[in-house]
Amino acid sequence: MTEFKKISMEDRELLKGYLLNDNNLSCEFSFGNNILWNPEDRLEYQIVEDVLLYRMIFEEEIVYCTPDFKGKVFQIIHFVEEDAADIGKKYMISCLNEKMMGELKEAFPNRYVFSMNRNQSDYIYLVDNLAELKGKTYHKKKNHVNKFKKNYEFSYEEIGKENLEECREMKNLWMSKKEVMNESLQVETKAIDMALDHYKEFGFIGGLIRVDGCVKAFTMGEQLSSDTFVTHFEKAMDDMDGLYAIINQQFAQNALQGKYQYVNREDDMGLEGLRQAKLSYYPEVIYDKYVARLLETA
Repeated sequence: MTEFKKISMEDRELLKGYLLNDNNLSCEFSFGNNILWNPEDRLEYQIVEDVLLYRMIFEEEIVYCTPDFKGKVFQIIHFVEEDAADIGKKYMISCLNEKMMGELKEAFPNRYVFSMNRNQSDYIYLVDNLAELKGKTYHKKKNHVNKFKKNYEFSYEEIGKENLEECREMKNLWMSKKEVMNESLQVETKAIDMALDHYKEFGFIGGLIRVDGCVKAFTMGEQLSSDTFVTHFEKAMDDMDGLYAIINQQFAQNALQGKYQYVNREDDMGLEGLRQAKLSYYPEVIYDKYVARLLETA
């Protein structure tokens, strides 16, 4: 049996061909996410029957996932069961969208039990809505943007090699003002540093807001499918009202509009404030993801 391989930056070109998939818009299936949010270096991959299969081995079980069964659900599940048996652990299949869950149910009726964690559901928006903020729905957001434009002389810039370090300096200042440096923030700051270190290699697209000559907000992400972009990071200083609104709107208008129809702004991690902020932009889709476990082990 072919060995799984630890994922690394060198795998980008190979994996992007499998990850740019119109059949699964989960943020987990973007190369940047795979590298940046892999702090314990657990993520491995293998190409099985021309299907990209990810694996993470934990103490209790093995987690497998794929962006698309490509009509080969029987072959992939057979492979997964043999691999899990060889390791001697129970397994689960994660990041299933509704289509893939249906395929699994049809292929293996009454074999799996499925669950969904709302905290991990992605928020997918129409780019035009975020860029234009039209109508009564976005009246409050439009007011925030207009107020910022009235109160501050600002400029929008594309992120490139000439301003990457300024983004890092802003991130460091943003982090220094946090009263509590918890594990989540520590992981996030390392992920942002890696994104900035390898910005060109990732193929990221990003934008920033400059006020009085200083970077005050920035955002970045990458292509997820033929018509969808995924935003990995959005950071803004907390002492300027409307900064998050303006970086969101300006990035959608300058970097995404006309190129993508949708933008996936990832999940809310179960944080109530973040959930309300994401809902306030009225997502086109709340993209649920499902987990499958064998009925007898669930």
